[in-house]
Amino acid sequence: PGTYTLKLKLNGKEFLHPLTFVHDSTDREFTPANRLLQYQTGLRLYNLNEQLAVLVDSIMQQQQMLQKGIDSVKKEKDKKILQAYYDDLEKLRLDLVPPVVKGTGEIRRLRSDISELYTGVVGQNAAPSNLQLKRTAGLEEEVKKAQLRFEHLKKENDKLLRG
Repeated sequence: PGTYTLKLKLNGKEFLHPLTFVHDSTDREFTPANRLLQYQTGLRLYNLNEQLAVLVDSIMQQQQMLQKGIDSVKKEKDKKILQAYYDDLEKLRLDLVPPVVKGTGEIRRLRSDISELYTGVVGQNAAPSNLQLKRTAGLEEEVKKAQLRFEHLKKENDKLLRG
């Protein structure tokens, strides 16, 4: 609920019109408190998707750096170390986002689960269910674990790369 401004630009002219959305007070099931909980849960899931995107981007940047090293290193032993690190990062990345595969159904990954739950929460005219709230908390924990896994891999392999 709230007042918004609708803006239309047509042939260099701008038209503004106020638009007011009000809460349907006859809907006793979808109270303002339920609407707020729906908004807050949707925002948590949106932010979770953003965190996941940053994590996946960080993983891919690390992989790009490693690939350059794999391509330029001469010693086979060093190549194997870099390749093993790259492979560990790839396994983590594939746990988070589905690979691009043509002709098959979507492979379930963390990003898919977040998107599906987000759509369910914001697309309903009701407060999130207890199951949706618990699943949101569970997905937040999964993203946190993935971030910790990435940091652990970096820390563990940075020691190897320096040594």
